[in-house]
Amino acid sequence: DGATAQEIQNLASEAQQKNIQLQPEQITELAKNINTTIASLTDINTILADTAEDLQLAQNWKDQADKAKAEAENILTTAQTFLDTLGEAEEVQEKIKAAIDNANSNIAQAKIDLTQITSETGEAQQKANETVAEVNQLQEQVKTLQTGFLKNGKDAQEVKAEAESMTEEVKQAEDQARKMQSQYNRAVNTLREHSEDSGLAQARAQKLLEKASQLSLNTTDKLKQLKDAETQYRDQKNELTSLTDAINKLNERMGVYLIDINKKSVTYRNCLN
Repeated sequence: DGATAQEIQNLASEAQQKNIQLQPEQITELAKNINTTIASLTDINTILADTAEDLQLAQNWKDQADKAKAEAENILTTAQTFLDTLGEAEEVQEKIKAAIDNANSNIAQAKIDLTQITSETGEAQQKANETVAEVNQLQEQVKTLQTGFLKNGKDAQEVKAEAESMTEEVKQAEDQARKMQSQYNRAVNTLREHSEDSGLAQARAQKLLEKASQLSLNTTDKLKQLKDAETQYRDQKNELTSLTDAINKLNERMGVYLIDINKKSVTYRNCLN
């Protein structure tokens, strides 16, 4: 609405009191200009009302963008954790493989030792059998000598000396037989120990193989989870990019509105001055 006659009169009186060098017609024209400017400035409320929804929408999109960014960062952190875990799993798998290789090497060496021990045991058994045969032969010789003495009436001293000599040989043969038997027993015990060690090594190798298989399954699961996380991260990143573009467009529109508002504000201030 325009200024009333009373308002114009009051303004004219105030101008006269301030010694403003204007004619009444000029004052009336100035008042009209002021009213026109003030009327044009009422569009500010309209602009603000028109852009209120866009401002709220921009705020909502910004909130969504912040949320998407936070989720993307969480996914990235999870993916990094999976990568670290995968690296540790690969290191453990390498250690298990090395342990299995070592166990296989020990088993192979044990087989070689078993073959050697079996050979040595066979030789010891053969020597023991030969010694027993020699003892039996010497005993037969003693019996023959004794029989010959009784039959032929040989000198008792000769027979006694020969018998003592034979007895000594028999004793030595028996000692050798006992020694060979002891060696045979040690060889058998060594063979048994190596057999037990081989069994333990095979059991350890089996456990390591089972552990490696389980670790392989866990690694496969982690790789699948990592791929799913990467896919989700890319989707969130694309959504974040779309929201960012929308916010940038809103910012451009708001910039245009602000420039228009600033221009009208400057005009209003100039009119008041």
